[in-house]
Amino acid sequence: MIAMDVDAALAEVPVNIVPLTDSTDFVSIEEAVAFDAAGMELIWHFVTSAGAYSATVVTPTAAGVYDWAHQDGGMYTIEIPASGGASINNNTAGYGWFTGKATGVLPWRGPTICFRAAALNDALVDNAWSTTRGLAGTALPNAAADAAGGLPISDAGGLDLDAKLANTNEVTAARMGALTDWIDGGRLDLLVDAVKTKTDFLPSATAGSAGGVFIAGSNAATTFATLTVSGATTLTGVVTADHVSNDIRVKGDSGLSLALGSAVQDLNDFVQTDVVNRIGGPSNLGSGATLAANLVDIESQTDDIQSRLPAALLNGKMQSTDACASGTADSGTISDLVDTERTESPDDYWVGMHIKFTSGSNVGLTRLINGFNSGTDQISWTPDLPAAVAAGVTYEILPNGRVDLAMIRGTQVASYTFGGSAFIGANVEGISNDFFVAASLESMLDGTAGQTLTANITGNITGNLVGTVSTLTTYTGNTPQTGDSFARLGAPAGASISVDIAAVKTDTGNLVTRITSTLFSGITSLAQWLGLIAGKQTGDSTARTELRATGAGSGAYLETSDSLEALRDRGDAAWNTATGFSTHSAADVWAAATRTLTAGTNIVLAKGTGITGFNDISTADVTASVPTAIENADALLIRSVSNVEATAGEHTLCTVILASLESSRSGTTWTIKRTNGSTTHATKTLTVDAAADPVVGVT
Repeated sequence: MIAMDVDAALAEVPVNIVPLTDSTDFVSIEEAVAFDAAGMELIWHFVTSAGAYSATVVTPTAAGVYDWAHQDGGMYTIEIPASGGASINNNTAGYGWFTGKATGVLPWRGPTICFRAAALNDALVDNAWSTTRGLAGTALPNAAADAAGGLPISDAGGLDLDAKLANTNEVTAARMGALTDWIDGGRLDLLVDAVKTKTDFLPSATAGSAGGVFIAGSNAATTFATLTVSGATTLTGVVTADHVSNDIRVKGDSGLSLALGSAVQDLNDFVQTDVVNRIGGPSNLGSGATLAANLVDIESQTDDIQSRLPAALLNGKMQSTDACASGTADSGTISDLVDTERTESPDDYWVGMHIKFTSGSNVGLTRLINGFNSGTDQISWTPDLPAAVAAGVTYEILPNGRVDLAMIRGTQVASYTFGGSAFIGANVEGISNDFFVAASLESMLDGTAGQTLTANITGNITGNLVGTVSTLTTYTGNTPQTGDSFARLGAPAGASISVDIAAVKTDTGNLVTRITSTLFSGITSLAQWLGLIAGKQTGDSTARTELRATGAGSGAYLETSDSLEALRDRGDAAWNTATGFSTHSAADVWAAATRTLTAGTNIVLAKGTGITGFNDISTADVTASVPTAIENADALLIRSVSNVEATAGEHTLCTVILASLESSRSGTTWTIKRTNGSTTHATKTLTVDAAADPVVGVT
């Protein structure tokens, strides 16, 4: 077997394994077999190591990609390209050989050739022998075992590499680092002694007690990141405005006041200033005297719009107080519930709307929805309810535009005034008595329903802060507020919220003008009207009565027969006998009378000719009137050629019959007469030969 490089262009691949031999004497060597010798057929056989076999005919060339050459002594070679050949290419590893034949040459077979990677031929054949047998492209190194670059060995034998790996895995960076630290200290006991030296500086007294670590209070000026005081507490020092945050929380009129230097500012002033600016004072509350008056006016107009857009529109869901959805809780807490029937998506689908409880311990209370998980069917709200939601409690989800303080608190609250101006009908103290207020004024102002007052005070305390508090957190002077109330209230689009509400009021006034009060008069349910017109199922009797009463009011509309679906279902069968259409069959029309058809008037034929009548011959009559094949043959055999001889051509069967019956010869002229014996039908010229018998041709 011969080994050659695969994926290489080969100029001389052996074709035969023994010299080509003459097929006549079986001895002479054929040294002049050309690439295009007569009867040449050369076949390339190839099989891969996987056993895939193929046989391909190769056409030798003199100046192409399969050049044929005689080497000597009847031995021939052929060129095989690496790629681009019309039949075979040297582009696959495997084993191949040629077989062939040619005229005058005995069939032959070539040697088996192994096509493999050039590197293998280089290592195993072309290059010098290597004792290490290193092969390029393999994992075997080109060096002796236990030598530089060679494989490691165990002189004692039985080397367990897995065991060695497990041992080295125990040596981690962390352990080595700890060991290094101990080494740096000398000994572990020295490290412990050094730690004790440092801790000896700490006082032995309890932290916060006399002689202990300072926690809250000192004769020296002290800076606090957070200071917490409980009960009735007096803090002495100067409270700097730059060191006081804006998040002051107070329950009702607790009497808390802040002493900032010599100026005492009432809590209501700094809490209320930015709220008033955002809501707007009486001077910019639109057409009404107060914001509440404007809201009442808008509610009146929206109720008017509601009356003009009946419940028939949008399936009766027009009022914002009507629920968008309702359900029954499967489980719940004071801040959320789970209802497996809530399958809406995506997440936060109900966020911004309100949930109102219609049964259970929280009946009548409403909360703002701040979360919805479509995967777990969980609705959450803020703030918490007084009691946890139990399984079986019913609820409704309301639009976010129709929830007022009374619905949130559960009871109506009175309006209040400040500085001579009237504000929303709720006050902090009154609402706080509920202790669980959602979206109320107090929740907007302090976010805690009047439970705590917190502040973080930083800086040097040299003034007075007097009040009865639970917890004190940050206050930053009388700056614009950014607490929960302002985050929920949001910055107005216009000069103030009251201006925005006035604009809304203008829009609702336009709607009242544009939507006439009679737009949907006489329609109780638009959905039922549409159902009557479109479907033939039995409809709503009220809608049917209203439909019949339109116009003159004498309609007899019935959906089972007059609706679009009923008309469609009647179909072609019903229209065939509809009023005004003929009910005659084709036979009725034919039997009615004799009809005269006039060409160009009431009938036009393909060629523009008219007809005067039709026959009523049946298929059987037509078949009976047509002769059979035998009858046709008999008619041909007995028909005289005299009927056609005047028009028959020379090369017809008529001429053959006349030539055999009505012809004569004069010299080389053959005259064929017609049946009357005198009229010449045709003449032909004869070729004669005295030695023959005697006519030898007719032309």
